[in-house]
Formats: sequence, structure tokens, C-alpha cells
Amino acid sequence: MLSQTIQPQTMQRNASSSVELPVASGPYPLGREADHATVAINSNNDILAVFHTDLAANQKQVEVVYWRYVNGSSPETWTTVFTPPQYSDTVMVVGDSDPNPILDSGTRKCERPAVVAVDEYFCVVWSRTYTKTGPANDLSLVECAWIKWDPQAGVPGIQNGAPVIIGLGPNKEGFQLLPNNLTTGLPDPIQVEECSGVADVTGLGFDATTNTWRVMVAYVHQTQFGGTNPSNGNGERRFEMRFVECGLNPSSLAVSRFDVDYTISGIKFNGYNKLDASGSLELDTGGLILPELARGASMNTLFLTFEEQWESPPPASDPFDGRIRLGVLVRTPGTAVTLTLDALASYISPARTRRRSQLSSNDTNSVTFAFTEGDTPLDDGDLVVEEWGYVNGNLARRPYIDAPFSFMTSSSDDLRPVTVHGASNPDFRRCYFERVNATTCEILEFNPLTPEGTGNPRVIVSSPATEPLGRPATDYLYNSTTSAGAPHYVPLTYQKTVPVLGKQRVFIRSLGY
Repeated sequence: MLSQTIQPQTMQRNASSSVELPVASGPYPLGREADHATVAINSNNDILAVFHTDLAANQKQVEVVYWRYVNGSSPETWTTVFTPPQYSDTVMVVGDSDPNPILDSGTRKCERPAVVAVDEYFCVVWSRTYTKTGPANDLSLVECAWIKWDPQAGVPGIQNGAPVIIGLGPNKEGFQLLPNNLTTGLPDPIQVEECSGVADVTGLGFDATTNTWRVMVAYVHQTQFGGTNPSNGNGERRFEMRFVECGLNPSSLAVSRFDVDYTISGIKFNGYNKLDASGSLELDTGGLILPELARGASMNTLFLTFEEQWESPPPASDPFDGRIRLGVLVRTPGTAVTLTLDALASYISPARTRRRSQLSSNDTNSVTFAFTEGDTPLDDGDLVVEEWGYVNGNLARRPYIDAPFSFMTSSSDDLRPVTVHGASNPDFRRCYFERVNATTCEILEFNPLTPEGTGNPRVIVSSPATEPLGRPATDYLYNSTTSAGAPHYVPLTYQKTVPVLGKQRVFIRSLGY
């Protein structure tokens, strides 16, 4: 049943305003929240915006909006398109919570998507969580789908071509990335009760041996559960990070999974990071560890960052000891891919909390790296932006980027930085982050290669505090053939509460440099 009419939208490069994305047609679309948006741009300049929406309590689905680049347009323009099979909607559901239960009948959430562009294709990864009551009951699967533009699809005379989804199962479930249990034949689930099914994906490149475009996925599994009060000794939580590869054959459009023989064990996240309704400190389990992957100079070198809280004494004893970890993984291809940790750097400081690390590369052995830090997650926070290089098996911070930069906000957890590590000669680097105060919410752009001062950072989007916005996401493409002198393409998505509706929706704009 369609309950709203959605028409194609247009977006121009460097326009002064953003475009609000619709949610998929269906029951009560206007009353739904959109959250956890992210974005990617492929080699054709096409853009894919990805997010999840809430359908009911503990029921969510992953949706995408495909922006087709209009060749020869001036100013440069993108347009959304109608999607199969009905061609009456510009939003596609890739993570559908309605398929017959794969594991059991628990309430299903397809949420927290990640996306990467690989050549002309997009790969979207998400978790499907089965929520039940009681401890250690949130089982999860990790799923994916590939999306490509098909010039043979569409409606003759109305729309030439359309985006198509590749890899969905017979009941519209995503392609399963977890290994099957040898007894049941079903995917072996992971536990995500206190880390909310976080995963990330990065493109590796084309593997000629298997004739597949390959991506690497990192995801988090909880191995030990704690209570809500670390001060009495029951707050120990442990996690491990696992990896898997997925490939798309461009000829047959077959999707395959490839085992990765590597696990990072013993990751801790204890302590407190939010206030409950009564004003007491508690653990926020809305997303912990938060792995981020980026490819290095070859498909056999990957950068990885994630967060930890490694101690949890009572609040009076500074419970916020935390660290951000930055590492390099060396990949060895084979029947089962192996990874080895070749270098690891840690940020450790007593009585400081560090969270939400993020990195990006541009197929080079250097990354732009950012995270937030503060005395507690509830105090004004600082943004740290740095560049690191990987040379001869060692990680080294490049000294010409000076950090930290003190961009005060209402909470160190509200900065949520994302980075762009672009082309060189000259270097293109950016960091986008949110800033919140009593009257205003802003998304700012910071160029770490120029001195902090007037115009740096600069405000990209501003909103009154009554219409909060945040959670920026970006991607990057260098394309000198279509850019009219501005070869750096940076699509940006963010979330904002819409007036009147009072619901959170996703907005997008295309930045050019």
C-alpha cells in the first residue's frame, strides 16, 4: 500500500541549501524517524545515500536513495530516479525486517548501515538484530547487498535505466556474511546486546584470481556482559572484532563471501558515558567500539581504528580512562584470507575519555584521522585531527598537522567527526564535525592544512537548537574530467529534526572544491 507520492528530486553542486530525503513508501511514512545516514560516490559520479528508518518499536529497515549524475549538466546536477519493481518510488529497501525469520521470531531490526563505492558498484552492509528480553539475548546477523546502475532497466519512454539490488535472498533478506553453523546450516549469530551491531566496510579493489570486486567488513561480537554499575565490580564488558570479505563478480553478478582468519580479542568498554533519566551516570549501549576501516596503497594494506574504555573505577576516581587505537592490517590473499596486525598506536590518558575515531584514505599509505576527547563524555570536548603515515612497517604521525583543536561543544560525544583524505599535489584534507550549544546546532568544515582562525573552521549547515542536526557523513572522489576546475567531489549527509513533523530526517548536499 502506497501512502505517499514521491517524485524525483534534483541536487546541484555547491548549492546553498540541502535536499531532504524521503523515506520509503508504506504505512505511516511521515511519522517515521530516519537515522544513521551515510553516503558514497562511485566512479560514475553517482551518489548513494543510505540510512535506517523505524517501522515500530524495535523494528527498523535499511533504505537507500540513488542519485544519478547528469552528464554535461551546468551547474553539475544529480537527480533521484524511480526504482524497480513498481517504479513509483525513489527509495529502495535493502535491509527488510519483514522476511521470514532466519534465526527465530524475535523482533527484528535492520540498522546501522555502512556503505562503500567500488568502481561503479556500491556495497551496503548492515546488521539484522533479533531483540528479546533478558541478558545476552540480542543475536545478530551481518548482511549486505550490492547496487549498480542497470541501463537495461527502467521504463521505456519514461526512464532509461535504474538502480538494481544484487545479492538479496529469496525472502528479501540480505546476503549473509557470517559463516554457517555446520549442524544447523544457518548463519552463526553474534551477540550485540551492548554494542548495537556496529560494522564497517571498505573497498579493496579487483581480485583477478576470483574475478570479483572485493570489500572487507569488520564487525563486533560481545563475549562478556556486565551490569549497569561498574563501581560495584560488575561492569566488565569484553568484545572481539571479526572480519569477513565479500566479492561481486561483474560478469555473472554472483555475490560470494570469503573467510578471513583473524580476530582481535579482549577489547574492553567499561565505565559510563551518559546520564539516565534521574541524572545518574550509566553506560550508553547505543554503539560501542565503532570500527572504521580504510584501504591503504594496495588491497593488501588496511588501516583500522576503534575505541576502548579500559578501566572502570567509581565516578569519583575518574572512570573515563579511555583510548583510541589506530592500526595497520596486512592482508595475505588465499582460500582463507589472513590478516596480521603490523603496527598499532594507542592514545591513553588518565581521566580523559576518547571516542568516535574516524579515518579516511585515498588508496595511499597515509590517513587523515580524527577523534573526540574530553574530561568526561558530558563535558565540553576537543576535536583531534591528525595525519598518520605507514612506512616500513611503522606508523608515524606527520608533524605538519597541529592538534588538538579546541572546538567547544556541549558534549565531547556530540562532535562526531568525519574526515576526507583526498588527492595529493596539492594535498586535499578536510574534517567535518557537529557543534552544539544552547541556541544553535552546526556542522562545520575544518581544513587541517591551514591555520585555525577566521573562516577555518567554517559553518556548512546551521540550525536552531529546537531543530537539532548532526551525525555528518562524507565520501570523496577525485574526477578532473567532469568537474569544470573543481575536481574534488565531497557528498555530505546529515540528520535534522524537521519542524511541524518533529521527526528526524536525512539531508544531503554535494560539495565541490
